[in-house]
Amino acid sequence: MELSPEQVTTTVKAWQPTAQERTWEKIGWAASLQDALMLAKREKRLVFLFTLDGRMQRGRC
Repeated sequence: MELSPEQVTTTVKAWQPTAQERTWEKIGWAASLQDALMLAKREKRLVFLFTLDGRMQRGRC
């Protein structure tokens, strides 16, 4: 099935995440664990450590 440029544009726009789905982008990411620990101590907040082994589609992170 061939799509026109307009259909491609419409499909791409429909697949874009909503504002609610993009709220994770507001997280204050730190450049390193050391920076995160320093900020957490200063702000009296927790650190959430997320690691990824490159297989997100398999549900392993």
